[in-house]
Order: sequence, then structure tokens, then C-alpha cells
Amino acid sequence: MIDKKLFYLSGGIPEPECVHLRAGDLKVDFVDGALRDFRVNGQEVLRMVYAAVRDANWGTVPFTLSDVTIDARERAFDISFTSEHRQGDIHFVWRATIAGSENGEITFDFDGEAKTTFARNRIGFCVLHPGSFGNVPCQIEHTDGQITDGAFPASISPHQPFFAVRGITSDQGGVRVEMRMEGDTFEMEDQRNWTDDSFKTYCTPLGVPFPVIVEAGTRVQQRVSIKLIAVDGLEDAASSYELIERPMSGDWHVGLSVANADSVLNVREIERLQALKLHHLRVELDLTDSMWLENLRDADVQAVQFKCKLEIVVFVSDDAEKQLILLAEAAAKLQAPISHWIVFHHNEKVTAAHWVKAAKTVLHPFNAPIGAGTPYYFTELNRERPPENADFNVYSINPQVHAFDNASLVETLAMHDKTARDARFNGKPVVVSPITLKPRGNPDATTSNISSAPNVLPPTVDPRQMSLFGAVWTFASIVHLGAAEVESATYYETVGWRGIMERETGSPLPDLFPSIAGGVFPMYHVFADIGEFASEKVWILRRLDDSLSIGLASEGERTILLANLTPDTQAVMIDLNEAPYHIRVLDETTVEFAMREPEAWRAQKSDTIYTMHDTLTLSPYAYVRLDKVDE
Repeated sequence: MIDKKLFYLSGGIPEPECVHLRAGDLKVDFVDGALRDFRVNGQEVLRMVYAAVRDANWGTVPFTLSDVTIDARERAFDISFTSEHRQGDIHFVWRATIAGSENGEITFDFDGEAKTTFARNRIGFCVLHPGSFGNVPCQIEHTDGQITDGAFPASISPHQPFFAVRGITSDQGGVRVEMRMEGDTFEMEDQRNWTDDSFKTYCTPLGVPFPVIVEAGTRVQQRVSIKLIAVDGLEDAASSYELIERPMSGDWHVGLSVANADSVLNVREIERLQALKLHHLRVELDLTDSMWLENLRDADVQAVQFKCKLEIVVFVSDDAEKQLILLAEAAAKLQAPISHWIVFHHNEKVTAAHWVKAAKTVLHPFNAPIGAGTPYYFTELNRERPPENADFNVYSINPQVHAFDNASLVETLAMHDKTARDARFNGKPVVVSPITLKPRGNPDATTSNISSAPNVLPPTVDPRQMSLFGAVWTFASIVHLGAAEVESATYYETVGWRGIMERETGSPLPDLFPSIAGGVFPMYHVFADIGEFASEKVWILRRLDDSLSIGLASEGERTILLANLTPDTQAVMIDLNEAPYHIRVLDETTVEFAMREPEAWRAQKSDTIYTMHDTLTLSPYAYVRLDKVDE
């Protein structure tokens, strides 16, 4: 029996404690050293204020809090704590004092000292504004005292919207909030580029050279103040759990990636992957590496076994024409059909047009579209547009560029939809490949990445891969990308700790990644359900407030899928038709059976019947399937 507190809900990553606070009419939460979710009468006016230490590769240095004191009063509060950041040669400690007053003002003070000498790219405050602020008017006070009128960008901005910022006053729906920053020069970036659902005002402009050596004993002092100026005509927003319809086309082109290592599959693994009805299998080939041909052949065998197509991703060098000719000769012998080609160059963040031209010249006999773009984030595609001669545009997604807690990962989901729609440069279709929980690389690193130490999970592995949270996050991602009508979306790997099921040999580090040997991960059942929809039309079902739950309904409402994206129990009412439904619930009470014996769990038909207009209770991170009772 696996401890559900460490595994079922969030894959061994505990939920941080949330303390609800109030400064006059301004409500805010204190979570793990940060202030989050600033609201006035239910309306979000600011997303988050936190402080970070970023290393020479823009990695966030982990921290521990101590000496935390919280004095929470009815309409005011005081908080203090110490935050210690340590990793490698980096050791930085700062003291926080936060005060919230009855007049709707909050001050957050940062007083830190470097205990060692190290290289940094950033130390200090970051302020997040909601991604929903697109097109919201604001006033910017600059460091020279000038004040300019502006607005948050509606489309995702490839570059910083505002520079040399000292203060920002925003006006959203009658709520006027002033924010000021002291101790450094600030500027804003559009974090929607990295699928964060926010705009970030951060310290130390990117125009200042980095990394910078911080000498031991260096002091850093900063302050952020937030002031509620005016509230006009708002009442507390009511919470509604009724789900609403939104039509969405079918053609689910969903695939998985070939596992990078030990990818020879046994009979049971093959059968389980066959059951998913995958559209394609992604294989990544470095055409400068002598192993590419063997990797292609292995992927071909698996695609034939799964009865799916191949998504072939190639990395070329300046000798691309010769490499592509060899690839074409090998591809002519493949048994599986080719879904599409994706072409990247080793030394380019975004594929240049002449590499696409070379690929089209050599690979045209295969009659499969050839796409290009970036193996990295949407931001690369947004800053350096994809070549016009590509058949489609491509980029990848992971939700952990800037934040790593469950709530922040959930916030990125709305940006899957937004980035996919904004990525239709030149009117071209969009392919998102791959989608992973952790970054696979760092396009902005200034030094070589450090390999994982023994008995530590690799940086590309997240224990939430085999958790209920991983399942509902994946489901919501598929829904959002489907809503944006992407050409195709490729997720994770087939097996292993970056996949959707565990190998027979089990986890290499069971204490850190406590999966079930030979079992599947909860997200396996999401892919199995999506596979059953095939290409039929579906409808999106969203909760009316903040999309805290999300769902799909098949044509004729024969099957309904729902997911709770929160660590709290939710009551949901669905108003579609009067038919009774069988319920199958994947939650902390059923997940172990569903992982150990997925076939038996999927075959069972629950005696529990749900009738529309009833209230359905969803446990934390629960995933629910409703099937119409046969008449």
C-alpha cells in the first residue's frame, strides 16, 4: 500500500500550506514565502509577489523557510520569515517583513546577504499580473519620473512591453491598484510566451550583462508595495459549479514519444499501448549521430505494433543535404506510414528556411507534410518567426519554466490554448511536440548543464508523472490544445519515468519515484479514454469560474469526462440531458487498482448511477468518466 499523501495526490510533492489574509478590502494568500491571488470582491487584481535567486543558467535556486511568524487579524496582518537559498556554490539568505494594513495597502520588504561568492542572473522580487489582463489599461511610472499611459498586450508580446519601471497602476473592471518597486530597476515580460498565465515585472533589466559575480557579504535590499486605490460597483463574485458547453471539432491527433532508453517492449506493454489507439509515435533523430538509423528502425517496429504513424523529428548540421539523402534511403524501407516530418538545426533556435527547402527537395516522395519551428518554447517562435516555406509550425510545451508548484502548473493550461492560436504564423497549422512535465533542455543556459548526482532524480523527471495530478493536468492540456484545433500534439514517452507506464523492472529510484513495477500511471487512462473518441465531435465542458474543473462530452453525450484540477473536493452539476450514467472514478480510493490492473479496472461497470441535475462530488485531482446507461 502506497501512502496517498505522498503519492496519490501530487506524486510525492506536498501541497504548501495556504494562509488566507486580508488588508482592508484586499484579500490575499500567503503560500511558501510568496503572496498569491490578490482579490477584491472576488476579482483577481494581482497574481503573485515573490523573490527568487536565479543562477547563471536561469535556474531557480531552491530555498527553505525558517522563523516564520504570522499575525493575521480581521483586516490586517504582519508576516516575517527567513529564506535560505543553497545549491552548489550558491548560498544566499534574506529576511522578509510583510505588512498588510486596514487601508488596503501591503508592503513586502527584502533584506538579503550573499554568504558565498557566486554567479547570478537575478536576485530579488518578481511580480506577476494575471494573463487575463491582456488589453487592460495601465499607467507606467518610469525610473526617471515620467508617467506614460499603456495597456497590457492582447497578443503574446515577443519582447518586453515596458522598460525602466518604478510603478504600475492598473484598472481592471473598476478596481484600481497601484504597485511600486524599489531597490532595483524593473521591467516587464510577457510570460505567456512560456505558457505561464501571467505578465511578470522583474528586477535587473535583461539589457544589463549577465551573469554577474556576487561577492560574499553583498547586501541586496528591495521593497514592493501594493495599494488599493478605488473600487467601483463590484460585489462578491458567486461561485458556480454548473458546467457549460463549448463545441470543438474532432480529429484527435494525439501521440507519444519513443522512450529514450531500454525501449524494447514486452508483450503486455505492447498490448497496453495498442489499446490507446495512438495517432502517431514520435522519434527524434540526430542525423550527426551514428545511432540514428537504429533508433528509426526501432521506432518503426513499435509504430507497426501500435498500428499508428510515425512523427519523425530530425536534427541536421550544415551538411544537411547529405544527411537527408541517407534519411530518405532509410525511410523508404519503413513499414509504418509517416504522419509528418519536423526539421531542426543543431545551432539554431528556430529552423532557417533553407533547411526546410533542402528537406522538401529530398523528402517530397513520401507525401508527408514537413514542418519547422523550434524544439524549445513558443517564445523562440514568437521572437524569430518560423520559415514561410514550412507546411506547419512547431514548438514544445512544459509548465515548469518559472514555477513548480501544482497551482502554478494548472495556471499554464489556459496558455496551451493561447500559444497554439498565436502560433498560426503565416496561416499555417500548428503542431505541439513534445509536451512534458519538466524541461528537456535550456535554450538560455550560459554555462554547460550539470548532470544529475547519484541517487537524485534526473532534471527531466518529475514524480508527478505517475500521480493523479499528472493525469488531470494531462487531460486538461489535451482539452485546451484540442480547443485550439492544433494539427497534432505529442506527449511524454511510452514507458519509464517520463512515460505513461512503468517497466517490469520498476523505478530505478523507488524512494523518489515510488511507481508500481509493471503497472501503468494514472494518465494512461486519460489517453485510453481520449483514444476511444477517435475522430468524433466532442464538446468542452468548463466550470464557470476559473476553470477549476474541466471536461469533455462525446457526440450525443454518450460519454462525459471530468477532471478536478484542485487539491480540494469540488461539487459539480452537469446540465446536459436527463439520461442516467454509470460512473467510473479515478481518485485516491481507486487509483492503486487502476494502476496495478488497468484492464480489469477499465472493464468494470460501476453500479453507481448518476442522473443529470444531481450534484457530483469530485475528490482532489479526481478524474471521472460517465457512460450513458444502455436502454
